[in-house]
Amino acid sequence: MSSDVGATTRTLSYETVARRRYFREKQREYRRKLSADGAAMEAELVHLQSILDSLQAKSLPFVREARNSKLSWRSIAMVFKSEAHRVLTDRESLITQTKGFRALIASMQRFVMMNIPVRVQLASLYECSPVHVAARVPQQYVAQCDVGSRPENS
Repeated sequence: MSSDVGATTRTLSYETVARRRYFREKQREYRRKLSADGAAMEAELVHLQSILDSLQAKSLPFVREARNSKLSWRSIAMVFKSEAHRVLTDRESLITQTKGFRALIASMQRFVMMNIPVRVQLASLYECSPVHVAARVPQQYVAQCDVGSRPENS
């Protein structure tokens, strides 16, 4: 019986050691993941900080001047110059985009014209025939419109 107790104790200790080893490894994986996530967040923070710095460098300095004093004519001239340049570049990009859209529309229209057959309505062609127009006039009306029975002559 003592050998059974010793075997059971060894089995329990092996299971306990294996279980502890498993949880220890899981904890290590979790810490590695946390450190990798932290490093990724720090890298993203550095990237976003560089974007913020570049945008702040591009921002107009007159905003800082406006808090302290009146605007100088140089600041106003610089703003007008930068805005005129921005408008011109926006206009050029919009013109390019518009030309692209027009070319796309033309190619789509060409595609539709080549691939979708146009159905000609025979009834509409028939209605346009002068013979048919004369044939559609009721016979009563033609009989009433004799020369002697016209209202203009009465």
